[in-house]
Amino acid sequence: MTFHSRVVLSLAATLLLAGAGPAAAAESLLILDQSSGVAAVERNGKRLVLNPEAALQEGDQISTDRAGRMKLSLARHGFVEVGPNAQVGVERLPFAAYARELKSIFSVGKGYFRVVWKHPQISTQWPLYVTLAGHRISLGSGEYFFSNTGSEQRACVAAGQMDVQLPGSDVVENIKPPACVRFMANTTPQVQARNPDDWIAMRRGYDIDATAATMLAGSAKPVDSPPAAPAAPAVKPKSAPIIATAASAAAVPASPDTRPKPSKPAAAPAATNGEWALNVASYSELSAAEQEASRLRGAGYQASSQSAVVNGRNWYRVQVRGFADQASARATAVKLETELGLKSIWLLKP
Repeated sequence: MTFHSRVVLSLAATLLLAGAGPAAAAESLLILDQSSGVAAVERNGKRLVLNPEAALQEGDQISTDRAGRMKLSLARHGFVEVGPNAQVGVERLPFAAYARELKSIFSVGKGYFRVVWKHPQISTQWPLYVTLAGHRISLGSGEYFFSNTGSEQRACVAAGQMDVQLPGSDVVENIKPPACVRFMANTTPQVQARNPDDWIAMRRGYDIDATAATMLAGSAKPVDSPPAAPAAPAVKPKSAPIIATAASAAAVPASPDTRPKPSKPAAAPAATNGEWALNVASYSELSAAEQEASRLRGAGYQASSQSAVVNGRNWYRVQVRGFADQASARATAVKLETELGLKSIWLLKP
């Protein structure tokens, strides 16, 4: 080969490599759309503050401060949001949409994380997972919210469906909307229906505890079951669901109910004929709802259970009724939270 030929080939290779840069960047599947506050990425031991349209990579660790936010497009088929005081890991990410293995995995180490995802094609297998304190959660097309406070973790499905697998278990439970699952150490995970209005407040506030304007902020209902009458221990089959309702949780040995008890039950507000009400909790089993209503009545509250159908599924809501106005209903909600440890209470308008 002549010297001239070698120069021509070298120049051609250089041009090809130069042209490959933008093309390769265009194949990136996770692109920063926008950020605010302090939102950075740790990569190979270095802390990077990324500009819009920057590409994230497998192994990146996202972190935000108390004012930080970050939104990233995901393979042109959706996006993810990271809220304030959060830590989210990009555990696995394909190098391109045409890769043979498309499995994508995010981990939520702390804070708020939201996923909006639309599976690209029926013929394409694109598994998408979120890991939450060892819990493996598989996502289909839909909208999902996650939070990790350290002491508890929650996963919510607003649209679509998610499959939850607990650490060390091969049993998978399918969760359909609108619902959240709450995980705490040494307790049985519990699925709880959510009011669809909650999703609006979550999106606006980057807070899975947020509620709509007519609702009271709070976390999911505690896993502890209401006191149940003594019964023979139930034998749990190997194929039993991993997500327990409040009623099924009461059928297995559990730690004592540590929720606060009212010091002065007589101080509960007297019943009135008002039209305002509080929705205190929701259960998939009528017996569990009746137990909670009975506990509230024993504390002096005018409680009852009401049935409702959400997406074709029966739920039993425990409600306290008879408030003359919104102010008195809110005051009672605060008492229920502080005295009985109840949360996720929302107001019912007349």
